[in-house]
Amino acid sequence: MNLTTVYSKTAKGVQAITQKGKRLPAGLARALSLVDGRATVEEILEKAGELPTSTLPQTLADLAKRLGSEDAARM
Repeated sequence: MNLTTVYSKTAKGVQAITQKGKRLPAGLARALSLVDGRATVEEILEKAGELPTSTLPQTLADLAKRLGSEDAARM
Protein backbone atom coordinates (compact mmCIF):
# COMPACT_ATOMS: atom_id res chain seq x y z
CA MET A 1 0.00 0.00 0.00
CA ASN A 2 1.19 3.46 -0.83
CA LEU A 3 1.81 5.40 2.40
CA THR A 4 0.90 8.67 0.66
CA THR A 5 -2.64 7.49 -0.13
CA VAL A 6 -5.36 9.63 1.43
CA TYR A 7 -8.66 7.99 2.33
CA SER A 8 -11.87 9.95 2.82
CA LYS A 9 -15.24 8.99 4.25
CA THR A 10 -18.20 9.12 1.92
CA ALA A 11 -21.81 9.22 3.06
CA LYS A 12 -21.74 5.42 3.26
CA GLY A 13 -18.67 5.54 5.50
CA VAL A 14 -20.21 8.13 7.81
CA GLN A 15 -23.39 6.06 7.99
CA ALA A 16 -21.37 2.97 8.94
CA ILE A 17 -20.00 4.81 11.98
CA THR A 18 -23.21 6.54 13.08
CA GLN A 19 -25.73 3.78 12.38
CA LYS A 20 -27.23 2.35 15.57
CA GLY A 21 -28.22 -1.19 14.59
CA LYS A 22 -25.64 -2.59 12.21
CA ARG A 23 -22.19 -1.85 13.60
CA LEU A 24 -18.79 -2.39 12.12
CA PRO A 25 -16.42 -4.62 14.08
CA ALA A 26 -14.48 -2.52 16.62
CA GLY A 27 -11.16 -2.57 14.73
CA LEU A 28 -12.77 -1.47 11.47
CA ALA A 29 -14.78 1.26 13.20
CA ARG A 30 -11.64 2.58 14.92
CA ALA A 31 -9.71 2.60 11.64
CA LEU A 32 -12.58 4.35 9.87
CA SER A 33 -12.74 6.97 12.63
CA LEU A 34 -9.11 7.89 11.84
CA VAL A 35 -9.96 8.57 8.19
CA ASP A 36 -10.50 12.31 7.71
CA GLY A 37 -9.85 12.98 4.03
CA ARG A 38 -6.59 14.83 4.79
CA ALA A 39 -4.29 12.36 6.57
CA THR A 40 -2.13 10.01 4.55
CA VAL A 41 -1.89 6.33 5.44
CA GLU A 42 1.47 7.13 7.04
CA GLU A 43 -0.14 9.80 9.26
CA ILE A 44 -2.99 7.45 10.16
CA LEU A 45 -0.40 4.86 11.19
CA GLU A 46 1.14 7.45 13.53
CA LYS A 47 -2.28 8.20 15.09
CA ALA A 48 -3.37 4.56 15.30
CA GLY A 49 -2.63 4.14 18.99
CA GLU A 50 -3.72 0.67 20.06
CA LEU A 51 -4.50 -0.52 16.54
CA PRO A 52 -1.88 -2.96 15.26
CA THR A 53 0.02 -0.84 12.77
CA SER A 54 1.31 -3.88 10.93
CA THR A 55 -2.24 -4.70 9.79
CA LEU A 56 -3.68 -1.18 9.52
CA PRO A 57 -2.97 -0.74 5.79
CA GLN A 58 -4.85 -3.99 5.10
CA THR A 59 -7.66 -2.89 7.44
CA LEU A 60 -8.05 0.33 5.43
CA ALA A 61 -8.14 -1.67 2.19
CA ASP A 62 -10.76 -4.00 3.73
CA LEU A 63 -12.88 -0.99 4.68
CA ALA A 64 -12.76 0.30 1.13
CA LYS A 65 -13.96 -3.09 -0.14
CA ARG A 66 -16.58 -3.55 2.58
CA LEU A 67 -18.10 -0.11 2.12
CA GLY A 68 -18.08 -0.30 -1.65
CA SER A 69 -16.04 1.19 -4.42
CA GLU A 70 -17.22 4.74 -3.71
CA ASP A 71 -15.38 4.56 -0.38
CA ALA A 72 -12.07 3.67 -1.96
CA ALA A 73 -9.03 5.86 -1.59
CA ARG A 74 -9.19 9.34 -3.00
CA MET A 75 -5.95 10.77 -4.27
